[in-house]
Amino acid sequence: MKKLQSEDALAELELQLEESTKALDKKNSQVIARNNTIKRLEMSLAEKEKLLSEMEKLPKEPNLRAKEELKTLRRRLVQADKEREEARELLAKKDEKLEETTQELQKVKNDNDEKSAKFLRELQDARTDLDEVKEDTKKRHEQIQSLKEKLDSQYLKNACLQTQLENEKRGLQEKENAVQEAKKELSVARSASAIEVRRYQNEIVPGLEKKVKSLEEEILYNSERVKEVEVKLVQESSEACSRLEKRNEEIEQKVKEVNKLRENIKTLDQEKFQELDKAWQEMMSMQKTIEERNKTIDELVQNLRDATLEQGNSAEETQTVTDQLKSERKKMRVLAEQVKSACEEKSSLEESLRLVKSDAGKDKEIIANLQKVLKEQDQTLMEQGQAIDERQSELETLSTELQSWQEKCALTSKELEKKKEEITSVKKQALVASDETRRMETKMKDMSSKQESTELNASVRLEKMEDEIRKLNQDRASLEAQLQKKDEEIRKGSDSRDNIMKTMREALEVGKAHKAEYEVKLSTVKEQCRQESKREMDEELRRMKRDFQRQLQEIKNGKDSVVNALAAERMETSKTDSSASTKESVVKVLATERTETSKTDSSASDPDVTDSTDLRSSVSRSNQARALKRNSSEITLAELKNQLSASKARKTGDSDEEFTPGSVRKTRSRVSTKKAGRSSSSCSSSKWTTPAAKVEILPTMDETEPSKAESVAEKIKLFKDLQENMSSAGEENDKNSVQPNEGRENVPPKTSQSTTKKRKKLFQKPSIAALLSPATFTGSREAKTEQDSTRNIITRQLRPRAIKYN
Repeated sequence: MKKLQSEDALAELELQLEESTKALDKKNSQVIARNNTIKRLEMSLAEKEKLLSEMEKLPKEPNLRAKEELKTLRRRLVQADKEREEARELLAKKDEKLEETTQELQKVKNDNDEKSAKFLRELQDARTDLDEVKEDTKKRHEQIQSLKEKLDSQYLKNACLQTQLENEKRGLQEKENAVQEAKKELSVARSASAIEVRRYQNEIVPGLEKKVKSLEEEILYNSERVKEVEVKLVQESSEACSRLEKRNEEIEQKVKEVNKLRENIKTLDQEKFQELDKAWQEMMSMQKTIEERNKTIDELVQNLRDATLEQGNSAEETQTVTDQLKSERKKMRVLAEQVKSACEEKSSLEESLRLVKSDAGKDKEIIANLQKVLKEQDQTLMEQGQAIDERQSELETLSTELQSWQEKCALTSKELEKKKEEITSVKKQALVASDETRRMETKMKDMSSKQESTELNASVRLEKMEDEIRKLNQDRASLEAQLQKKDEEIRKGSDSRDNIMKTMREALEVGKAHKAEYEVKLSTVKEQCRQESKREMDEELRRMKRDFQRQLQEIKNGKDSVVNALAAERMETSKTDSSASTKESVVKVLATERTETSKTDSSASDPDVTDSTDLRSSVSRSNQARALKRNSSEITLAELKNQLSASKARKTGDSDEEFTPGSVRKTRSRVSTKKAGRSSSSCSSSKWTTPAAKVEILPTMDETEPSKAESVAEKIKLFKDLQENMSSAGEENDKNSVQPNEGRENVPPKTSQSTTKKRKKLFQKPSIAALLSPATFTGSREAKTEQDSTRNIITRQLRPRAIKYN
């Protein structure tokens, strides 16, 4: 039993090891799959890095956040690779430990398999012996059952025959009752008078005739049934004879088989003695077989006892059968007596019929019919008596056969007793062998104790190995959890990187769209500026020529006094007008700037807005600029001289209160630069737009008027002095041109260095020599000195205006 328990424990351990190996294989496959996914992610990251490097080569500002995130992702990847390598090393160590444990387990399995193979061989030898004994006992049981079944079939057939005889008896009794009723009616007819006889003949005789006919038909039907029953009895008797013959043959065969069994038992006994001789050498292997044989012998004894009980029961059953036969014989005798009484009654009826013949001659026919019927009944009764005699003879033969069977059963019981004696002798020998086996059992116990000690040691080792396996599994689970976390981090990093790439791509697309819109707007603004600058320059040049011609004519005519008076009056009026006009122009500029800022914000938020609003705003600005320029250019030279003298006098005093008409343009330029600074700062703060390149907005005179290139060379000398005076006057006016109330509004916002540099590049002043082409000057030196101041004013008015971009 201990060996079996140890084998079960080893089997369970093997199953556990197989399950653990399967689980480890699954986890290894999962780790491999995860490594493959990590490699795929690394490949995808490498591709994305390539794309980023290509995107960085494009002309745009560097994205520091994306770079920092890339650095963090690379660090995480490096850490994940290191942790993966550590996990692989741990798994390799654990796999080596598992291989060592599996080798030790295989050694233990091999030892147990060798021991179990020896034990199984011994068990197989014992089982073969037991199977042979069991087959012999099964054959005997089958023979006994077949005999029982045959006896049961015979009992059933006898019962069927008895029921048929009872039915026939009932039919005969009914017929006898009918005959008695007929006799009673005849007696009543005899006692009646002649009148009653006549009535009887007329009324009752036909009814009696009908009843006689019906009785005759019933007698015929009964005779046919009796014949059928007789045929069946003959057939059954023949079948019974054949069955008895077969049974005799079977009994002879069984006797032969019993003899063979005796011989087999003798041979078995000899083989058992030989096996007992061998048991002295191989008692370790035959211990359990002897015990099982003892059990089988006890079962055989019980089977023999059962067989004896069954034989006693069969003897009792034969006695009951003989009792039944005796009762049947008594019944047949009673039937014979009844037949004799019926014959006697028949004779009495014949006598009565004779008397009736003497009394009534007409009833002869009826009596003849009755006689016929009685004769037929006599014949049937005779036949039934013969059949009954035959049945009695058959029953006697059966009783003789039963007696022979009883004798045979007694012989078999004697043989069984002999076998019991032989079995007792075998039991004694088995007891002697069992004593010897007990001695060997002590040796077996010693061996089993040693085996148990070895098995305990092996079980302790297995438990230790299981603990180590559990620890390894736990470590592996923790490593897998860490790998999962790292996988999640890598996924998050990849998702964030994908999102950054998407945003960058969207920003590039939006920047490209804005760039295209900006280029379109720039092209439209450039064209408008060129056209406006051409028109303004043409108009101003014409006016300058006209003014120069007027001044020359006035100087020639000597109208300086009148001009001075008019200039004084005009200066007073121009001051009031200029102050009002400057205020109105400043308000208009601020309103336009606010509207433009709102438009720029809406256009930045909605890039799909059309360029119609920009064109309208640019047209309105150009119209305002034209109006201002026209108002400043309509002043005459005398008035300009007076303004110059007044301005020089006021510079010594309060230079901040009043300013020249050119200062209005200065504030306008500063307001425009302020707006340009805001737009450039907003563009620099967003990532979607790029700074515009340097654009020369105002064209030169060489480009606008190539036909006047010859006249420009002659007039350059005249305007050298104008440039010097303009530079000095421009610096002074730049310092004092801003009013105290307007300082806060026109101060540009704080922007980065890059935006200021870009503004300077955008709004560089073109050379005045290329812009201006005045007419030739002819006159005295005094007139030339007087006109220097006027030239300064004119140059201030003709300074380039800062163009506002949308």
